[in-house]
Amino acid sequence: MNAPIRIKSFRARDLSEALRQIRLELGPDAIILETKLKPRSRFSWSRPRVEVTASSAAPVESEGPDTPEDTSPQPEETIGLPGVGLMNGSTLNQAISYPRTYIQVAADLLLRDVPKEQIEAWRGEAMSQLGAEVSDAWVLRAHLAQILRREILTDCPSRSWDATGAVAVVGPAGHGKSSAVAKLAYFAAIHCGFHPRVIACLHPSQPPHPRLADYCDLMGWGYEQIDAPKLAAVVAAGIERGNWIAIDIPSIPIGDIHGMEMWRSIVSELALAQTHVALSATTATTHASRLLDWYQGLSPTHLLLSRLDEAGGLGGFCSFLSDARLPVGFASFGPKIPDDIAECEPALLAQWNLGG
Repeated sequence: MNAPIRIKSFRARDLSEALRQIRLELGPDAIILETKLKPRSRFSWSRPRVEVTASSAAPVESEGPDTPEDTSPQPEETIGLPGVGLMNGSTLNQAISYPRTYIQVAADLLLRDVPKEQIEAWRGEAMSQLGAEVSDAWVLRAHLAQILRREILTDCPSRSWDATGAVAVVGPAGHGKSSAVAKLAYFAAIHCGFHPRVIACLHPSQPPHPRLADYCDLMGWGYEQIDAPKLAAVVAAGIERGNWIAIDIPSIPIGDIHGMEMWRSIVSELALAQTHVALSATTATTHASRLLDWYQGLSPTHLLLSRLDEAGGLGGFCSFLSDARLPVGFASFGPKIPDDIAECEPALLAQWNLGG
């Protein structure tokens, strides 16, 4: 009597673990029916992120005598990746063109929401240069990191800072802009030995960050809240006193033509060393492109990525960063002002996107 077909869903932290569970319980000929990937959040590091529904293989009637077991050497085992190589309806034992090492890294990228097309492009280039016989996943990760570094512009902005100069941070509300100002001031003080002064521009509908003044007072830095028309004079006076100035520019909503024209005129008078656009890595890529296009009106020099900890990786943001052609200067990966910011050297982006 043939055993009935079993259908079961398996939940795991990653795809490799889910496939291992399926193989143990349903056998190597189990059929993948559906794969669901849950978005990563800052509180879900230990929760299941992938759910795979599979069925046991349909029984096949024997039509002849049993054939002897094949004991000849078998090629290196390969497994499929839903959405990348193994489509729903395929079996775990189905041979495909991906060696296991490539599948492991591709699974990590897929779980970090990197688009399938980008994974395919990276995999193809890596296989053409390294070949298929890569047994160490870290060798492949390092090679993919090199590709990532080539595609995304990065910079270390502090290398061009002077002890007396001014840097502005612009960007939409809710993207960590004001916190980034405090983090840059701390970076300038600790890593460069500068004497920072923070200036927050007043706006009727956007009060300054409630803790920014307290933090500056705690650190012994100068802090001022001023009206926009006075900004150029106050910045010039601070530089004359030997300060390094970090400026928090109010958010300018998309479509506020008058506001953009006003701030374009003000910023042009400041002789800024750099202007950083703060954008959260959790932003949808289409909206991020709109925001960056809008803030091009202020002639930004760098991107400042915020909330990398909440994004859990760059994911689809990679394509946005590649198309932006604006160097990523700093990355913020937590709420702590003294600690959770770093200059965006290529290795940092690779680490966040490749999970190590």
